[in-house]
Amino acid sequence: MKLTHKPSMISMILPILIVSMFLMILACEWTIATSSNALRSRALETCQAEISYISDALYSQLTEMQLQNVEILNHETVLALTVRSAILDRYETVTYENSIMKMIRSRLAQQNLAASAQLYIPTIRTLITPQKSSAVTEEEMQTMAELIRAFPDGMYYTDDSLGFWSASPLIRDPASLSGSRLMFTSIRRDALRSMLQKYTAHTGDYQLLLTYDSHVLANSHDILWDERVLADTEEGVKTVSMNGSRYYMIRAEHASSRLSLVGVLLVDHVMRTLYRHRQMLRILEAVCVLIMLLFTAAFYRVIIRPVRGISGKLREVGKGDFSVRMTPEKTRELNDVASTFNTMAEHLQQLIDREYTSRLLAAGAEKKALQYQISPHFLYNTYFQLRNLIVLEENEHAQHLADLMGRYLRYIVHQEGNSATLSDEMEHARNYAEIQSMRFAGRIEVRYDVPDGAWQTLEVPRLLVQPLIENAFLHGLKQREAGGLICLGLRETDGRVMISVEDNGQELTDAGIAELSHTVTQRQTADGDSVALANIHRRLQLHFGPDSGLYFARSDLGGLKVSICISTERSGE
Repeated sequence: MKLTHKPSMISMILPILIVSMFLMILACEWTIATSSNALRSRALETCQAEISYISDALYSQLTEMQLQNVEILNHETVLALTVRSAILDRYETVTYENSIMKMIRSRLAQQNLAASAQLYIPTIRTLITPQKSSAVTEEEMQTMAELIRAFPDGMYYTDDSLGFWSASPLIRDPASLSGSRLMFTSIRRDALRSMLQKYTAHTGDYQLLLTYDSHVLANSHDILWDERVLADTEEGVKTVSMNGSRYYMIRAEHASSRLSLVGVLLVDHVMRTLYRHRQMLRILEAVCVLIMLLFTAAFYRVIIRPVRGISGKLREVGKGDFSVRMTPEKTRELNDVASTFNTMAEHLQQLIDREYTSRLLAAGAEKKALQYQISPHFLYNTYFQLRNLIVLEENEHAQHLADLMGRYLRYIVHQEGNSATLSDEMEHARNYAEIQSMRFAGRIEVRYDVPDGAWQTLEVPRLLVQPLIENAFLHGLKQREAGGLICLGLRETDGRVMISVEDNGQELTDAGIAELSHTVTQRQTADGDSVALANIHRRLQLHFGPDSGLYFARSDLGGLKVSICISTERSGE
């Protein structure tokens, strides 16, 4: 037989290794670039969310002060004095004025930020403060008129003070104030600064500025900022440089005034984790290149020479001769190959026998892994809610939330077995629902229809009900700004327990419900949420038989209804 020239193994493998190394380096560089951008975006989104929350809390207090101005202007005592001033004698007028002063003092005591207030009543040309009432002077009238002309949106500031003004009836012409009652409330700058400092107490690299246009009204730190830099900053995130340092400026504007809350963060502080991440990836890239080089050298020494003998032995095993053995080699590497081959032949049949058992163990491992699927967004949102309750000194709510979170985490990380009583599972679902209800207070209500019964002692796989409630919060009622409703119900019949979770979210079509049911029950998962539902369905059938599982239907509330069916006629695993 004529022999044809064949290329050597090293001449075939070496180009493959070089190309693989090149592609690996490109993949590492691409991973570094994309992951860095993702980390940066996530860090800035987190900062934006925090600034937005702080601005909402601050603007809420400021808006409350504006509304208080309007309430005082339209208080029945103020209106009575305004309308009846012409027929009141001096004693009655003073009585009304004293009543108004007392009311203003009471309202000021309820506001942490308020410093002082004054009410102007045009029919008696009197200026009433918490301490006294006096006839208004021309100079005071001129000062009020100048403030109203300069700050028509109701927020004013001077070198000495800042605050809000309101008028009733509304002022059509700032040049004429004769027919309108005016209320001015000034704000304590030190209290405003202290409030900003509370929100920044956790880090020294974080600074908050309250601005009117580009003028700084309050600053949590003593760093002075160029107003031209602030004037160029639009709502959102912008990178600026000052004194040789780069900062991220995150602006949240007030909807009804020219107020803005600006968060200032050092770029190096925000990107600190990103820099560490890049460094670790660079080290990993170098280690991978080194490993490939070492692997190439080892492959040449250990694999090329004995490959023909190994191939022959494998062909014999392939024919069914499991008695074939390799003789010990002179080098340790080849001797390991021979020992491994011999061990393989001895245990091949054992591995085949164990295949079925291995699959069952894999299914058990899959169930156990579900215990550790805790959403980082849920943890962050809960931590942030707890932190703000503490900052706002709502200690009872904070303690209640901490207790709920403790019970929730204790149940999640519990490792003593893969099952729990259905009573414990329902309690865990209720804990989760209460945590989410505190977060979505005023938007989403959770109702329970879970009577006591024999079902409470039933052993079930863990984490069945809570993922369904989570799905209703995050998807079923995602677009609901108010009026959201989730109902958790349980019914027990002969040989069956039915648990339902339904919401009044977006109405689904019959085709959409059928597609969801097919995706979950046939394991044709396309996204993370379908994977979670399919895992629950699979575990129910594995534990309680094919008659158990998840069922989907349109809820009477208008949204989706997901039901857990548990057949109690079959014992658990």
